[in-house]
Amino acid sequence: MSDGARPRALFVGRTRYLLPLGKSIARKWDALSEELELRVLASGAREASTATDPRFVLVPSRRFDGPRFYAELPFRVARELRAFDPDVIVAESPYEGVAAQLARRLTRSRAKLIVEVHGDWHVSTRLYGSPARKLLGPLGDRLARFAVRSADGTRAVGAVMADVIRGAGREPVAVFTTYSDLGAFAGPTVPVPAAPVALFVGVLERYKNVAGLAAAWRLVAARLPDARLHLVGSGTDTEDRKSTRLNSSHTDISRMP
Repeated sequence: MSDGARPRALFVGRTRYLLPLGKSIARKWDALSEELELRVLASGAREASTATDPRFVLVPSRRFDGPRFYAELPFRVARELRAFDPDVIVAESPYEGVAAQLARRLTRSRAKLIVEVHGDWHVSTRLYGSPARKLLGPLGDRLARFAVRSADGTRAVGAVMADVIRGAGREPVAVFTTYSDLGAFAGPTVPVPAAPVALFVGVLERYKNVAGLAAAWRLVAARLPDARLHLVGSGTDTEDRKSTRLNSSHTDISRMP
């Protein structure tokens, strides 16, 4: 990096983005762009879009999307290392960190690697996706520990994830809270609905105990016939949504992009 030049950062992650960016998430990347020259290598949203952003390199959604994304990721990162020549790579999780390590070796890049830990990697292969995915647990654990231990630095979302990193034998260089644009919730107030309403927003995976929510809501619906549950999310735990045995007058489901 030459004197006076902004640092160049390559962000690598599995997060899905739809271009043009929504107002809330755009504020985050625009703020970072004021401090860094950045490139984001991530997944594209399932929705079709012709919009572009020179900062974003998005992998389109395809069949067997997850396995293909990670199998190709070392080569995609290597391509960005050659074309963008960043000073630092910021990996969204240890799994992207493994790909970044392989890419650094392929290209002999001197870019530093920061591995972030947003969630416990011990559960990502066991409580997300197909139940058969748990067979990958031991391998996933070893790969995550390798990424954490071999990175130039690690960052944790909150104290709990900092302890997960320490369990792998490293001390995080930073602990931070997840990005949240509270301004996205600003706006005119609306009256509280007359009937009770509960809202769940999140991934519909076993890790979130959707089965527990379904069981609890059956009790609520029996006692409060006018109550409604609104689920906003997507994931593989669809059986628990079906198992609520609630008709449309009790439950609404909106799919996250």
